[in-house]
Amino acid sequence: MLILDFTSTILDLYLSLFVCPFIFLPYPAGYPLGLFRFLNIPTSVQVYLGMSFIGVVAISLINLLESRYNKLCTITEDSKKRKYRRYFIAIIQYIFSFTFFAPVYFNIPDENYAIQVLTSELYCVDPEKFHNPYFFCLTLQPEIAMFSILSAIILVVPQMIFYPIGSFRYLNKNRNSTSRTTYIFRMKFILALCFQVFIPVIFLVVPSTFVVFSLYTKYFNQGITNLSMIFFATHGGISSIVTLIVHKPYRDFTLQTLYQFKIFRFIIKIPKVRDHRETALEFYKEARPKSTVVGRNLPQRNLYVQ
Repeated sequence: MLILDFTSTILDLYLSLFVCPFIFLPYPAGYPLGLFRFLNIPTSVQVYLGMSFIGVVAISLINLLESRYNKLCTITEDSKKRKYRRYFIAIIQYIFSFTFFAPVYFNIPDENYAIQVLTSELYCVDPEKFHNPYFFCLTLQPEIAMFSILSAIILVVPQMIFYPIGSFRYLNKNRNSTSRTTYIFRMKFILALCFQVFIPVIFLVVPSTFVVFSLYTKYFNQGITNLSMIFFATHGGISSIVTLIVHKPYRDFTLQTLYQFKIFRFIIKIPKVRDHRETALEFYKEARPKSTVVGRNLPQRNLYVQ
């Protein structure tokens, strides 16, 4: 989860502060408006890093789901062979996130020729925008960029669907072999994790779908293109907000921290943060069945062992 939050923050800062891309879809061309242009960083490098960061965030989401699935649905401890295999797959996926967009760079056109083509094709755009000193056209064949993005979507989306469904199926299948408290606790955790992952994913999948659609149909709509870039840039903020909403420990800690500042004491009222053992005991009492068998001493369960 720390890796996911870290990469999401980097992606947000990169797209909203350091690059601020202005793109002319259906062609992968445009120019940056962020701080990196004042550091004379080539636009081609900025584009490649931006696409790589998006891929890294997607792979981090997969690794989070896989890690929770492995913890919940694996009865025995990880053997060294299994652990190394998981690490190897994760490394391969991260390498893919940095290289999936590389084929587009094998066919970079001449800048003057690209400007002529874009001026004739996108006649509703002011030609002066194509003469921006930081303007860069990645390719005049949108199909290459489309297939690169599709390859990433095909790798990421099935895994995002498989791990939550597999977790729910495992919990329901083994419902009778665990205590009711453990089952409820795990089910709530998986539901919170799904909300934490899939709500922010919308801010990646929706604009990516429009980009692929625009590249395939050569549909031009500058307003939707700009909105797609905003969706990409707000992914991390949405992810942080959803995390605070669905995970009570994070929410309590954040409110307790804000309460230290006097300005927030007039806005929020929070109770004293209790010890985690008190919270666990209260949860156990609420989840315990109401009816008990008379004359039978039920064994006490240790929450921390489960």
